[in-house]
Amino acid sequence: MTVQDAALAGIRKYLFICRFRAAGWSLAAALVLTIGVRTAVAQVYVVPTASIEPEIPQDSRVLVYKLASRFEPGQIVAYRHHSGMAWLGRVEYFDPATGSVTISCNGAGPTVVRGDAVIGRVVLGTR
Repeated sequence: MTVQDAALAGIRKYLFICRFRAAGWSLAAALVLTIGVRTAVAQVYVVPTASIEPEIPQDSRVLVYKLASRFEPGQIVAYRHHSGMAWLGRVEYFDPATGSVTISCNGAGPTVVRGDAVIGRVVLGTR
């Protein structure tokens, strides 16, 4: 092995390490960004019931915007049911003083959901 070959091998090794580090930092940044968005801004949920059919069928996936703080009648919201699952309901009335939402579901009367149980507004539904 000549001196030039050794130098080329050293340069290739250095470039490989630099690319590996850059890829590692990019992966770490993407992971932190994904976790941050999912925790604070929006999250995908699976619809466990047929409560909002035909607009959103059972077992569909919905994107819920968690930063929503005001709701209008007719909007679909996700909330934590006492079973621990995320359920959907259509807003009938929003009380800005308490943050509670009166919702309706197919086949059920109006239900009041406390403000701390409301996850957010559904912005996208897919089948």
